[in-house]
Amino acid sequence: MDSPLFSYRKADTPLHKIPGFIKIVFQFILCLLIFAGFNSKTAEIICLSVCSVIIFSAFILSKIHLKSLKKIRFVFFIGAFYTIFKVLGPLDLSNFSTENFRIISRDKNQQIILFSAVVLFPERFPGALLYTFRFFMSSLSAFILFDTTSPVEIKFAFETAQNHIAKIFPAIKKINPAMTITLAVNFIPQIFSTWRRIDLATKARLGKNRRKNPLAFIRILYAEMTALLSCLINQAETKRKALVNRSEPANK
Repeated sequence: MDSPLFSYRKADTPLHKIPGFIKIVFQFILCLLIFAGFNSKTAEIICLSVCSVIIFSAFILSKIHLKSLKKIRFVFFIGAFYTIFKVLGPLDLSNFSTENFRIISRDKNQQIILFSAVVLFPERFPGALLYTFRFFMSSLSAFILFDTTSPVEIKFAFETAQNHIAKIFPAIKKINPAMTITLAVNFIPQIFSTWRRIDLATKARLGKNRRKNPLAFIRILYAEMTALLSCLINQAETKRKALVNRSEPANK
């Protein structure tokens, strides 16, 4: 059975051997560069291309199976919705007329009108596709990070950064933001892992019958979401207590 999205995979690859702190720093840098805006379109494309080559190279070095990419297929669904809402816009309904109704027409500015009520902006389509590609590359880099970096490494990376900052601002150790950030970051794969267990439990009890009745499906989905929220709150509190207990000796 496939592991949940953003879960750690124990292996012996070049990416697994790189310290977690370095990978997290590169993750921040890559995401900033992927979505960075430049005055020159050429510079923007070059920057995005270089980041893409780095991410694809990391994907190869991490030895992640190609089938695992289906876990981030949600990017394309989100990208499709973004593209639709980006290239379509409402027309001034005061100009709507059933007498001149056309499935496809043009206004006085030669804009494409769909169903006499929606404006089509084809020039926005390349930008929407570019955003989808950026979203995919940033999601892929995050997927590689979580796949090759254990929760312990992530915790150690943020504690290392905090210790360096504490040399300049000693008071930061009392606030201990590393614990909060570690809990938040490591909680991301926990969400998908918990949902996987709840979904499997539902399928084991109800099978495919849960999708036949729409009302029953809504009730089951509501029960699943309630169970997910309850489990996540309990797991978050347990992790918080564990991190507090482990960090107390270091803070003293």
